[in-house]
Amino acid sequence: MLAARTEAPSDPMTEARRVVENWRRLHDGHGYFDNHARYQDPLHDLGVARVRDMLRPTEADTVLEIGCGYGRLLYHLLPEVSGVVGIDLAPEPLTKAEELLTTRKRDEQRVSLVLGDGISLDALEGGCASAAVAFTVFQHMPKVAVGRYLEDLRRILTPGGRVCFQVADDGTPEHYGRDICADLPKEQATRWSVAGICAVVEAAGLTVQRVDRECLEHTYPGRGMSWIWVLATV
Repeated sequence: MLAARTEAPSDPMTEARRVVENWRRLHDGHGYFDNHARYQDPLHDLGVARVRDMLRPTEADTVLEIGCGYGRLLYHLLPEVSGVVGIDLAPEPLTKAEELLTTRKRDEQRVSLVLGDGISLDALEGGCASAAVAFTVFQHMPKVAVGRYLEDLRRILTPGGRVCFQVADDGTPEHYGRDICADLPKEQATRWSVAGICAVVEAAGLTVQRVDRECLEHTYPGRGMSWIWVLATV
């Protein structure tokens, strides 16, 4: 009698790593960001007011941004805090972020930009920030990777630290289907329900403090898009 054939358990982070490699390729000479409308204005204020309202940064805070890109959001927050930490998965945006933030930094402020692996905060020291933000980042990641980042924040944030982020509402129709480049996978889009994202936050050991839904008709007319914003604490 033949023994039953067993399949090796799949690594739940495999898809997350594939997404990371896709985004690194997009940064590597494919022109995606050069042709992306939102990147034509490096200091646009999309999301800034909402982050300020939810995170309530103070001059005592060091703010971490997960997926800091070219440093736009940190540029807006820097005058209000004692320092910022940015982490991203590719060196090209970090170089531009450093150039941008150097023009904004006061002598006593800390600005630290770190190359990460795209699936964790392992590259950062524990307790390096009192607040964190992820904007237009988690909506492009598999749900297991979002949970991993939220778990890591328990180590990264100081006691009482808070994080705000947004994800795509699961009622949002498909709108990420355009081809970026013929030889590349399409841009990733993961949608959430309020109950689903809150469950992941709580499973990571964080406490949900606030949930907002933002209609994006003013930003993306005719697409029926909305975001779910979450504020959580350690």
